[in-house]
Amino acid sequence: MSTSSSVERFLSQLPSQDEIKRISPPKWTWLELKQFTDSGDLGQLKRHPDLEILCRAWSDRVCAEHGTLANFVKLRLGWNGAPPPPSGFFALDNPPDTWQFMKNSWPYCIPHEVQHTLVWTRLPILNPNKVQESMRGTIVECGMWGFAGGAEAELPARGEDTERGSTFIGTGEQAKAVRAAVAVAGADVQAFVQKHWPEDAWEVAWFVNPPRLQSIADRKVTLITLIDINIVEVVLLEKSSLSNHSEN
Repeated sequence: MSTSSSVERFLSQLPSQDEIKRISPPKWTWLELKQFTDSGDLGQLKRHPDLEILCRAWSDRVCAEHGTLANFVKLRLGWNGAPPPPSGFFALDNPPDTWQFMKNSWPYCIPHEVQHTLVWTRLPILNPNKVQESMRGTIVECGMWGFAGGAEAELPARGEDTERGSTFIGTGEQAKAVRAAVAVAGADVQAFVQKHWPEDAWEVAWFVNPPRLQSIADRKVTLITLIDINIVEVVLLEKSSLSNHSEN
């Protein structure tokens, strides 16, 4: 069987949007999703248990045939056997053959009107030279994140978060320092997101999962990098739907 037909066969087994709506009712609101992101507590973002069972069974079949999920993703993206990417890190001006958009086929328990897009890149995302050495361990533990289009406006004022995010980023001045380091480390991702999702049309929250939450890696990761494919996850809500969303 050709690799292309194998990829098509597995893609045909993915759940449809209607099936996802039936299997995976929303568990969190748009505001809660943003709060999880801003707290560094990205492990809160999980699939519905029934969808997780289907995802694991599908992933097991993929791995049985292709070895790893990473191998399958590279085939799906057309990157298998591609020449090495240029040196450097993920940024706004990267060549278009180093990144691709893909809808998340196995989304979290998020509102159905919230879109969940994956930005796959062949370049490492975190440039360690942009992170103070004292903060590297924290970012490895909690990941990176940001907001665009005013998505952060509903979040509590930073001086009020006495409890929010205390497990991963601390509180008060410690939380402020972590968020400042994340903002510097994620500046290139932030610029990319703002270019591709106009802020007058979208509220956006983006994040890069820390190694402890990365399911696609096929060896131990360091910082926020995989072997040769990496992911920025983008969840977004069209502003035209915000009034209807707030009424539900």
